[in-house]
Amino acid sequence: MTTEKRILITGATGFVGLRLFQDLKNPYQVIGTYRGSHPASYGVDWVEFEAEKDNPVDLIDRTQPDVIIHLLALSRTEGCAKEPDRAEAINTRLTLELGEVSRHRGIRFIFTSTDQVFDGAKGEYSEEDPPHPTGVYARTKVEAEKGLFEMFGQAPELLTIVRLALSYGHSDEKHPGPVGWIINALEKGDPVNLFVDEIRSPLYVGDISRAMNEAIERGHSGLYHLGGGDRIDRHSFGVLIAKKLSLPVELCQARSVKDYPGPEPRSPDCSFNIRHFVDTFGWTPIGIEEGLEKILKDHKK
Repeated sequence: MTTEKRILITGATGFVGLRLFQDLKNPYQVIGTYRGSHPASYGVDWVEFEAEKDNPVDLIDRTQPDVIIHLLALSRTEGCAKEPDRAEAINTRLTLELGEVSRHRGIRFIFTSTDQVFDGAKGEYSEEDPPHPTGVYARTKVEAEKGLFEMFGQAPELLTIVRLALSYGHSDEKHPGPVGWIINALEKGDPVNLFVDEIRSPLYVGDISRAMNEAIERGHSGLYHLGGGDRIDRHSFGVLIAKKLSLPVELCQARSVKDYPGPEPRSPDCSFNIRHFVDTFGWTPIGIEEGLEKILKDHKK
């Protein structure tokens, strides 16, 4: 049934955002934020928004949404480590400013967090496990989560926080996502370094859209871990992607998180226990084999 709900997606030009507005633009009226050059229409209303300059109150005044899906973030861990103040401003402060306006006006607020809020010491984390961030990006996300839960304490039905696992799906070179860069590199014949001891719960991006739609329609609020049906290390996942797309497997080079040269340590096992999500939403996100079949189908198109 058609609805006239207005959905504001911040960060709509990112990997997840692009898929969300494609899947949600019918039956909703979707408004997406962008910065810089104006994106193609795609049947979406676009509004320019600069996270570090523009007023979030003005954004909501201009768009008048019924629901806000807040994706916008400084998400590259290396970038956050180098610019912690900027990461805090975008990932935490802006989130809380948008949240405050939403709570005050009775607007549903859906915030996407990350599996990296955990240190990766044990894996299969549930919503009951306390976060233990080891880097700036994860810390700013945890601070945003805590602030939002406090802020919406008297109106919990308006707040949904979804921690997303490593997401994958068909993409282009400009918006590759956390996994698309592997495909792009292998297609060019470039080697990729992948960790054999970093375990995740890879999540097909189409399932994010499905979850967001159902959260809106059914009013699912609270905290959810959203990950795929399988646990796998990054190297094995890369090999599976290469085989499925007939790309050179030998370019997937095995590495260890212990040898990672970046500014912050990698979390070894951030895999999710998704039982709470499954029990609430009534379905299980697809596993890797089915997800890669969908990528192959989209890739051929």
